[in-house]
Amino acid sequence: MPNSPFHKAELQLWLAHVEDNTYLLEQETIKLLSLSEKQQLIAIKSIKRKREFLLSRALMRHALTQQYGLAMSEWTFVYKKGVAPCIINTPPGTYCSLTHSDGVICFVTSRFPIGVDIENTSKKRRFFELASGFMNDVEIKHFHKFKAEGAKEFFYRTWCAKEALYKASGENQSAQNKDSSILHYLNNHSDWQLLELNLDQFLLAIATHEKSPLITKKWLPVKSTA
Repeated sequence: MPNSPFHKAELQLWLAHVEDNTYLLEQETIKLLSLSEKQQLIAIKSIKRKREFLLSRALMRHALTQQYGLAMSEWTFVYKKGVAPCIINTPPGTYCSLTHSDGVICFVTSRFPIGVDIENTSKKRRFFELASGFMNDVEIKHFHKFKAEGAKEFFYRTWCAKEALYKASGENQSAQNKDSSILHYLNNHSDWQLLELNLDQFLLAIATHEKSPLITKKWLPVKSTA
């Protein structure tokens, strides 16, 4: 049985970035994959996505081992299409969330329901055209008050927040949910705490019930290939 989790007010945010020096670790991680994970890996056609998948599995296993004490090889992952990573031998009451964007991967665990989403905000998009796909009327009205940079910021803040809340709440709908306004959460009119971090050109959103948690960022250690 894994050790007890860390203090509930601490959120350990684990990070990794697909780079040249992570390739060997990605290949070593193949040996740790469960049968369903290996089947999922085979089904991924893109080399980039395969590398993200493998490094995410290395990151999650490392984070869980650091937090709970089991060896990396002892964690039991079961892949289920369309749902968050299922780790069947974490301590009772443990919640996990995983996200990735353009090679950057984030993983977090909590004693409460939690969701995390990251997006590369340097990407050029048709913001005003895409907004109607996931913003409701209240958000759209607010969105159109902004000029270029402000509109871009509100677009990504809304998208990341909705994705994080979707993952945390477990509702069967993604960021395209228009039923509630994200302004409700951004203005702290909810039991959900919405936390935002900027990581260079990436925006990270965390949805949690934990009150004013201490967020500790930890990067996946990678051996030098030099």
